[in-house]
Amino acid sequence: MKVFDNLYFVGQNGFSAWAVTTSAGIILIDALWNYSVEDEVVGGFEKLGLDPGAIRYVVVSHDHAGGASYLQSRFGAPRDPLRRRLGPARPRPRPVAEAPPGPRRHRR
Repeated sequence: MKVFDNLYFVGQNGFSAWAVTTSAGIILIDALWNYSVEDEVVGGFEKLGLDPGAIRYVVVSHDHAGGASYLQSRFGAPRDPLRRRLGPARPRPRPVAEAPPGPRRHRR
């Protein structure tokens, strides 16, 4: 679905994948899983008249990397160029919260 100008939604219900068209090619933000990328992303591109072979970058923002590997092997799309420069993502430390009080028990 074309959202506006050069931004397209090619994901599925509950999971998003976004394509940004540029003069240098297409940037895909998130690529779903390896079992759904063919139907959702590649099929979505074809329905929109976009060429999956024009993908120049696949940015993986979180753990849905299987689709990116598929696109890399099938179309040669470079996977996650930022990760090569920045290194692997590290989880943010979570603040330690105090444990909530336990349930109140009635005394007999």
